[in-house]
Amino acid sequence: MIYGLRSRIPNRAQARDLGLPIAYRNAGGAPALVRAANEDGGGTADDNKLYGVPCRMGYPYEIGWGDMEVVFPGAFTEAIPQFMAKGTILRDHTWRELPIAYPTLMEERVQDGKSILYAEATYHVHPAAQAARTVAMDRTTNGLMVGLSIGFFLEDDGAMWFKDGPALLAFAKSNGYDLGLFDQKKINSTDSWILGVTKIRNLAEYSQCSVLQANDEAYATEARAGENPTDDVERQRSDDAEAKRLRDEAEATKLRDARLREITLKATMALAP
Repeated sequence: MIYGLRSRIPNRAQARDLGLPIAYRNAGGAPALVRAANEDGGGTADDNKLYGVPCRMGYPYEIGWGDMEVVFPGAFTEAIPQFMAKGTILRDHTWRELPIAYPTLMEERVQDGKSILYAEATYHVHPAAQAARTVAMDRTTNGLMVGLSIGFFLEDDGAMWFKDGPALLAFAKSNGYDLGLFDQKKINSTDSWILGVTKIRNLAEYSQCSVLQANDEAYATEARAGENPTDDVERQRSDDAEAKRLRDEAEATKLRDARLREITLKATMALAP
């Protein structure tokens, strides 16, 4: 999904009608883009961690309205240090809920000939975070997909529209990108407008997804559960139960004292001359 798109950003149809070049800079501000994850995850369980690939670069995926997008290799270079200092991991891009994890590692890698954004995170110990960990662990250990999704802001000079996939690849080649890191077959088969994201300075978050997503090459590889976080959750539940017991006891004492005062007052009035 796309957040914050401003009306002055030309879309692919407006670009064609305005006679803009094959590739033009997205010159209309900095919308926050949220892209989701993919279809080939798997994993194991240990130590309360989440491992995965929030984004595969050089890979085309649909972003809605028939439009496609490709994140270029190297796009996260400036964003990673900022994310490691300030970023967070959410559930389904739900900003109003507590984060479910915090980042411990993020880096661009080339793995099996693919350019990927690799990430590791540690789950928080609050119940909602541990519930998300349990779901991820259950799914990955049983060979089911757990999607990951990135949420980022585009800069004015961070993206360009191309009329089709071959135009995007021609731009990549002329600007020194390694075409071996692009899914050239799939990109070349794209005959509609396609957005190339070349630079991301602000990666706000990535999310563990409960539903299907846009980029089908972004996924969790492992979700691990450790003893200490589970113990912490149990301690929290025990503390909550004790706090409730004390509140109930105080309320009962308050009611008992009020009843005693009422009885005493009635007895005093009955004995009065």
